Amino acid sequence: MSVSVKTEGIVLHSFKYGDTSIISRIYTKELGLQSYLVAGVRKRKTSFKYGLFQPLSMFEMIVYHNKKHGLQRIKEISSVKQYKNVHSDIRKTTIAIFISEVLVNCLKEEESNHRLFDFLKNSFLFLDNATGKIAHFHLLFLFRLTRYLGFYPNLKKDVGKPVFNLKEGVYQEFQKDSPYFLDLQFSEFFNKLSNMEYKDLSDFSIPLQLRKPLLEKIIAYYKLHMEGFRDLKSLPVLEELFN
Repeated sequence: MSVSVKTEGIVLHSFKYGDTSIISRIYTKELGLQSYLVAGVRKRKTSFKYGLFQPLSMFEMIVYHNKKHGLQRIKEISSVKQYKNVHSDIRKTTIAIFISEVLVNCLKEEESNHRLFDFLKNSFLFLDNATGKIAHFHLLFLFRLTRYLGFYPNLKKDVGKPVFNLKEGVYQEFQKDSPYFLDLQFSEFFNKLSNMEYKDLSDFSIPLQLRKPLLEKIIAYYKLHMEGFRDLKSLPVLEELFN
């Protein structure tokens, strides 16, 4: 039996279904990750506009929810958060597509997590309102997201343990036969990111030639700690734009 639930939602990914419909993967505040069949959304005259379902779009909605069904349905979209430029600024759009792909890889639970939802919502609002440097936003986002996924690294340094072990998630003494150790430079960047808030991004800098390898090392950390984390199709586009 379906019940009516009012919830906020963040669109992660949508794809075409049939001639006029889509299936949209939406992370909701009250129901966790859900898949919604949105019928007729690609028709000229429709209750819901196709443009509502772009990556990271946010809205309040009333849904029909049935635990026995894999595909749920949206009854009503009651209010929409209108981004200023996330879907019009090429830099922010590229970041949004990348982040949405990361989240599709990471978020599997069909249960509510208000802390995670609020973190995502506040992160995307910051990105939308940001007028300064955003080239490193996705790096800090990935780092902070690990808090809510259960593998935030232990970045406490001890004397004689200066390098970060990606597999163990801690600083250790370097072992040259292990492929999991970062060098001193990247270990220091991991430490800096751990102490940052989004407001600190304007004062954070990374040499251009290190941006790509640093991002790749953070993604490697995800792959080591998240089973089934796949290669990201949007990564080359992001790297080209910001490198």
